[in-house]
Amino acid sequence: MSKSVFIVDTPNQCAGCLFCENEYTGEGMNREYVTLYCRLNGYEIKNIESKTDWCLLRSFHEKKRKQGGRK
Repeated sequence: MSKSVFIVDTPNQCAGCLFCENEYTGEGMNREYVTLYCRLNGYEIKNIESKTDWCLLRSFHEKKRKQGGRK
């Protein structure tokens, strides 16, 4: 099976992550907030002010280009 890479800006905490989602129950006026969860793996997020140990996002370090050199 082939591999793929999806590149996004990696936040330092769950609060700024595009995969952090609110979960609600009910409809219309009866809709109420239940919890936050990660859309990548479905885990519940307890603290959005930090990055969890189970986060699937990994840092990708780019090489700096040398002046006049190749990419």
